[in-house]
Amino acid sequence: MTEGHITEPAGGSEIPDLLTVHELAGILKLSHRSIWRLVRSGQLPAPIHLGASTRWRAADVAAWLKQGGTAAGGGASAGGGPAERQI
Repeated sequence: MTEGHITEPAGGSEIPDLLTVHELAGILKLSHRSIWRLVRSGQLPAPIHLGASTRWRAADVAAWLKQGGTAAGGGASAGGGPAERQI
């Protein structure tokens, strides 16, 4: 494993540190709509916002997958909705 990247198990290709919704959907083999549904329900790690761009940290996604892809640790705010981080 290269520092700063995770390796996709099937293809062995490196995945960038920050993932777009399109890249994340491709990795998880889900639709964009399903990605946003999982984010809203707190089941997927919260994305970060870089200006007008939305990205997911590959390390957060890898940890989520390692847990079995279940409820994202710390992803839900006290109000019950997903927490979003801004940079």
